[in-house]
Amino acid sequence: MKVKIAQSVDEKAWDALVAEASGGHFFQSAAWAALQREYFGVKNYFFTVEDPSVSKPLALMRADRESPLNRWLFEKPLSSATVPLADRLSAEVSVKYGPLYLGSPGRQDKARMFSLLLDSLESHCRSQGVVSLKGAFGSIYGAEEEDHDQSEIKETLQAGGYRATKAATFLVDLRPDEDTLWRNLKQSARKAVRHGREQGITV
Repeated sequence: MKVKIAQSVDEKAWDALVAEASGGHFFQSAAWAALQREYFGVKNYFFTVEDPSVSKPLALMRADRESPLNRWLFEKPLSSATVPLADRLSAEVSVKYGPLYLGSPGRQDKARMFSLLLDSLESHCRSQGVVSLKGAFGSIYGAEEEDHDQSEIKETLQAGGYRATKAATFLVDLRPDEDTLWRNLKQSARKAVRHGREQGITV
């Protein structure tokens, strides 16, 4: 097995693989990567674990590179100069809920593939002058799955000297009707949605 890294991919083909993967989600999609690129100046990296004897990748992982200052600088005057400067001085790479595995690999195979991906990600970051690597590794659906086991992720990260920090992901149950969901939002959130609608934003 070997890892390939690309800065651009066939978006439809990548997203078809994400949809096929167990627990695939939009944070690992090329569509989300394109939005990050267009609106925040983020650079994207696409990692695949491949085996020459198999036609499809065995695992996927997408990462984003940006400076913590990116989103503040991106639409400001002189951003064409300040964004690249901020990137050189304080670039960080983050992974959102990856990797994704295709097929049904066992725990040992997952551990091996994640270790290969992490090694490639670290090596790439060192070669590109990245100062910080962070991630929410593993499945976004872990808390909802009865038989979910991501111990290979935790063990690999601990062995690599990574430090865990507390964070939260909000999973919203969309089964209630729209009026109930709307009432459950904070007033400030409802105001923001109304403001977006007035500006013509649609999803």
